[in-house]
Amino acid sequence: MKTLTEIQLSNTESNSVVIKGEDKIYHPKKILYFDYWTKGIKNFLYFDKQLKNAGFLTRLVHFSSFKGLKTELYETIEGLDCVEIRSYKTNFLHKVIEKEAPSMIVILNIGGFLERATIITAKKLGIPVIYLSHGSLVDAEKAKDVRAFNTYFFNKYFSRLKRVAFVLLPNYLVSILKYSPKKLLTSYPYKIILRSFTNPARVIFFPEYKNAFDLSVHMAIVYSENDKQLLEQTDFPPEKIRVTGNPDFDQFLQQYNSGKIPERLDIDPYVLYIDESFVTDGISSLEEHISFLKDLEREAEACNKKFYVKLHPRSYVHLETYCTSLPNSSFFTNVNLYPIFYWAEAVISNYSSILLFVMLLDKMILTPKWSIAEKVARLYEEGIVTYCSSPAQLKEALMKGQDFDQNKRSIFLKKHIPFFDGQARERIVDLMVQSAENAYKNSSKKGLA
Repeated sequence: MKTLTEIQLSNTESNSVVIKGEDKIYHPKKILYFDYWTKGIKNFLYFDKQLKNAGFLTRLVHFSSFKGLKTELYETIEGLDCVEIRSYKTNFLHKVIEKEAPSMIVILNIGGFLERATIITAKKLGIPVIYLSHGSLVDAEKAKDVRAFNTYFFNKYFSRLKRVAFVLLPNYLVSILKYSPKKLLTSYPYKIILRSFTNPARVIFFPEYKNAFDLSVHMAIVYSENDKQLLEQTDFPPEKIRVTGNPDFDQFLQQYNSGKIPERLDIDPYVLYIDESFVTDGISSLEEHISFLKDLEREAEACNKKFYVKLHPRSYVHLETYCTSLPNSSFFTNVNLYPIFYWAEAVISNYSSILLFVMLLDKMILTPKWSIAEKVARLYEEGIVTYCSSPAQLKEALMKGQDFDQNKRSIFLKKHIPFFDGQARERIVDLMVQSAENAYKNSSKKGLA
């Protein structure tokens, strides 16, 4: 197994300094990415190579052990070094940041205790934090309805309690203590703590930014005008927001803009279900979800259509069980989705960012609202999708065919896809490199580099 120093030396330049005896290395142009696990690594890989080419040392520090996940202490994924927090022999983020001394930090979330601890510590040390808000499923007008999100947290309440009490909360309080002990004498941190239990979705997904010293980041990069509106309606400073488009959509938009018709899949007419990760998100058990899928499969077959499933990455762990339980269905994981969407007769899902692709292709979207799906809020306006309150209604809609409001969809798409040029990745890269260079120059002026 590599040591922390070895993995750092493998990707550093000659001007790096190894501090012996401390398993520590100093690099004048270093950027840390923070995330809860490595499954979201693609969000950093969009720009990681370009930052390396600009002379920056990059590293993903993740907290998989906080979620009870067993992972390697050190691994390299597509050229990006990933270090689990256990390797630092501490659970406190402020110690990790102090030890690494980066010139910039990038985070994917903002409202949780760990993100707040990161922002507070970075603020104390003069390190800019970039918040990469990697896409919201919620329409800005529906953001106040957080019941479905709270259901997710409440379902995991007892499993989260130990982690919150012994890891997340101490990180938050200690970071405040080091930043300004006087802040602990105010009511603010205790309101945040209380609300994290009574209304966790509001605190984590839609936090209030006004006068929030623990949410003050250098910049927020968002994928759409809708995401920008979500931040602004909770008083995030608009001058700090940059809209780039979603890099996940680049390949699809480039294929769409080419006007080329993809080769037809050599299979019978089919209905595609886009998995929402109900099981891993605590909305249902695996058995309940399989029963739900069997309902969908039965109605699709009654309409002489095959049933296919595009699994959410978090659901891959159950792939074998799904395939065994539904032997007549097919399951997709990492594939080019464009031809699959293009030739689908209809798409079934409650929510997914990739439903935007389906709307662009003028496909019917059926949203089931029975069984486990009843727990999920209606995130789309009727007319954009077709809601079905029973298997019989879903069958009827499949038999009827296309049924959606084109005008409503056009308005919705403009809010969620600000650019149709397929160049979102380039815009993010430009912002990241520019921010990293400015951070490095500023740290040099302060004598930190």
